[in-house]
Amino acid sequence: MTGDLSPYQFADEESLGRLMRDIHRVREQEMNDLIVETAPSFKGFGRYALRGLTNKRTTVPGKALATLIAPLSYGKAHFGRSPSYHPLTDTIVSPWNNLGVAAHEVGHAIDFNDGYVPSEEGLLSNLMSKAKRDAYLLAYPYLPIAHEIRAWEAAKKALKDSYKHEDSELSTKEKKKLNKQFARAKDPALSTYAVGTLARYRPGAGILGLPALLGTAVSNPFKKKYQKELDDAIPQESEKKQKDKEKLKEDKD
Repeated sequence: MTGDLSPYQFADEESLGRLMRDIHRVREQEMNDLIVETAPSFKGFGRYALRGLTNKRTTVPGKALATLIAPLSYGKAHFGRSPSYHPLTDTIVSPWNNLGVAAHEVGHAIDFNDGYVPSEEGLLSNLMSKAKRDAYLLAYPYLPIAHEIRAWEAAKKALKDSYKHEDSELSTKEKKKLNKQFARAKDPALSTYAVGTLARYRPGAGILGLPALLGTAVSNPFKKKYQKELDDAIPQESEKKQKDKEKLKEDKD
């Protein structure tokens, strides 16, 4: 994973860094060379635009498209303060102080980068994996709900694996807070995409789906179930180990 978080203003960027490093330990292949940004900068835009050309996971047409739309996509993500993953540049934009939403964006990166074959393992296999990834991106506007479900599931599995890793940096307290944020965001977000997909093909159906969207956002019936599933994946740490992690966090902050 590349990208320096330190120049950016983020309410809890140290926690974000710990999250990214924890998931990177268990999803190294998918997260290698991933860029993470929290706020816009000239340096960030230059890096973003260059990544469009140098992203090893895209085809030549993908690189051309990334370069063409770089100013628009960078501006939309940052100035709209929209958490997002950008497959053409392999970049996560995470402007919110919400680790659960950030974990979901990592899920997108894992989903898109799973199955990538490095060039040293075979030129044809490498080219095919790039083309498959680009095609997966082009299909996104037609059925976004499928991509979103895959991203939530990829993130959930990665979080569970990272919690069990012996070098996990997030404290138990941070993990439980993350789990709560993740569980709270999941169903309302999926409902939004479901209604949006309906509206794309059947505008009337999309309007009828608005009450269901509102109801899900308010009641969020499966929030506790999702949260418990993630909480159960957190190993029981000794009191001393928890205090050591909290002290290390305070020293870094």
